[in-house]
Amino acid sequence: MNQEAQSDHRWALILAGGEGLRLRPLTRLLTGDERPKQFCRLLGEETLIAATRRRIAPCVSERRILYSLTAAHRPFFAREANLPPAQRLVQPENCHGTAPPILHGLLCVAGADPQGTVAILPCDHHYSDDRAFTAALDQAFSAAQTHPECVVVLGAKAHYPEAEYGWIEAGALCGDNLSRVEAFREKPTVDHAQRLWRQGSVWNTFVMVGTVTAFLDMIEETLPGLRALLSPAPLSPAGETLINPATYHALPEINFSDRVLQHAVDHLLLLRLNDVVWSDLGEPKRATLAAPHLLRLVRRPALTQMGEACEDAVLR
Repeated sequence: MNQEAQSDHRWALILAGGEGLRLRPLTRLLTGDERPKQFCRLLGEETLIAATRRRIAPCVSERRILYSLTAAHRPFFAREANLPPAQRLVQPENCHGTAPPILHGLLCVAGADPQGTVAILPCDHHYSDDRAFTAALDQAFSAAQTHPECVVVLGAKAHYPEAEYGWIEAGALCGDNLSRVEAFREKPTVDHAQRLWRQGSVWNTFVMVGTVTAFLDMIEETLPGLRALLSPAPLSPAGETLINPATYHALPEINFSDRVLQHAVDHLLLLRLNDVVWSDLGEPKRATLAAPHLLRLVRRPALTQMGEACEDAVLR
């Protein structure tokens, strides 16, 4: 398959169904309401979901970008430009972890394009160099085509021993900036995180690229039977694609990193982001480090009770 034909089978699944509760003190201060962080203009003029879409646009056709969302957030995602209903995959609630919406999105792609290669991306991340990230994502798509049995995970240089991140221990090199994965460690202890940092392990960004077959094989090996619980999910040509509530509530709570990545290292390849500084904007302190202008908002002279709560969260 030539490069142009390969690009016709590129898909993206943007994970945008989370509640963002840890960041809520800051986002509430910014917006005055309860919207989750992905629908906030946290780092500039764009919402986080819009920035994610822009960042990946050079790699994936806009019509093949799918958005995993939660029904209760419809008042917020309905206001987003460039979120066509036919590209919205909506779960009834956000209470079963990351594995069910990821699997649902993969089944949607498999039904529409069995030859598809999919990038799975959270939308609450900050990158110091968007162009370098986009180039790395493009390289990950190419690597996934060269190694169709594997899922390529993007790893970022660790700048301190963060125990709340997942960590990847690199194995043997197998290509340009590409290596096997020796081990995957999800949220290690503080002591273990310090050892991983000292030995040069990298942070897991949770950005993954692989053929839809590679993803589904990896999930079936680590979570046998989960796929059978989700009905085939053809993409709706016009309206939203919904997960049936009865089906959804029958699912167990499963974290994709814990239950899949940590037990499927033979299926994984690591692509390093090298000089790109990455941050998960999961809590106020990380958000203010990525966007120092937020500190001026938090520490304004006449702090409200809301602002005081946010300042406490930043300083912790």
